[in-house]
Amino acid sequence: SDNFRTNAINSLSISCPICFTSFPRSQMETMFLCDHKCCLGCLKDYYRNNISIIQDSKSLNKLTCFSEEHEITGDTKMNFFIYLEAKLTQWFHNEPDILKMYHDKIFYATRDKQIKKCGFSDNFRTNAINSLSISCPICFTSFPRSQMETMFLCDHKCCLGCLKDYYRNNINQIQDSK
Repeated sequence: SDNFRTNAINSLSISCPICFTSFPRSQMETMFLCDHKCCLGCLKDYYRNNISIIQDSKSLNKLTCFSEEHEITGDTKMNFFIYLEAKLTQWFHNEPDILKMYHDKIFYATRDKQIKKCGFSDNFRTNAINSLSISCPICFTSFPRSQMETMFLCDHKCCLGCLKDYYRNNINQIQDSK
């Protein structure tokens, strides 16, 4: 029985090749251009360190995999950077300095040397984004103002996902109030 349980756990988990800790397969992150996997903690550390050393387009290959660099070809370039942007935003949403450094490094590594960076300050960009978006008071996710919904009973605004949950959980009280 213990042997069966151990075998079952081992078949459902995988060891991180960086920290050697065992994790459920669902908690491992897979690289975009290959099948290498590691735990989220190690992957975040890897990106924190490698984003800071990006200098040119060739050094961007360091972002492809923690185990081996892959060349970012024209065929994969757009999909890779869209994927990476989404993942970095997800992983580092509480570390805006990492995201800013990534955007700055990507700009300088991929630009034509004649192109200069926009002169607007980071505060201008942040204020512009904030004026167009609002945080849902329930899940704290930022959404464009146009995507916020109004609750029937109290006229407070929240995102559609939270509104659906609210109505699903309070359907009886809502019907009684009509």
